[in-house]
Amino acid sequence: MDLLLSPGAQLTPFEGSQRWPSTVDGRPMSTYLEWMRSASVLSAAGVPTIALPAGFDPGGLPTGIQLSADHLRDPWLLEYAWAYERATGWSSVAPGMLNS
Repeated sequence: MDLLLSPGAQLTPFEGSQRWPSTVDGRPMSTYLEWMRSASVLSAAGVPTIALPAGFDPGGLPTGIQLSADHLRDPWLLEYAWAYERATGWSSVAPGMLNS
């Protein structure tokens, strides 16, 4: 694998009073790790992975992606992530700034 692009999470942010979402796309979630499966699987695989901002949903909530690389390709992955951040500018945009 040169580079794998995947979602940073299965949902956009949810109410802070919730410990975790009870469902994702109609499927029940019984644990915190279950709803974060898209992120936790790559971390458990031991490959370098970085989370990056990817814009906002129609309601203005932030979204993100993950980029992963082969084992021991950490420097290359960081260079690619830095290029992505420079090209998109998402790391410098906060919620609410898009409509100001």
